Amino acid sequence: MTGFDQPAYVLGPDGRFVWVNESCVELLGRPATELLWLHFQDLTHPDDHAGDRQRIGQLIAGKVRWLRVDER
Repeated sequence: MTGFDQPAYVLGPDGRFVWVNESCVELLGRPATELLWLHFQDLTHPDDHAGDRQRIGQLIAGKVRWLRVDER
């Protein structure tokens, strides 16, 4: 994958960041070493947590193969 086809980050099954690219680091203003210790919900608005859990449940259940989520 190259350019915009590349994800900004990859999450593990537990919701923690396992890989981030430089664009993600710049966008969030945090070093990769810090992001790799975080759960995605550490950076998600609390009002979005329930929807995120639902979408991840669909992913784990095999109803979808991947997710693209636009956050606030």
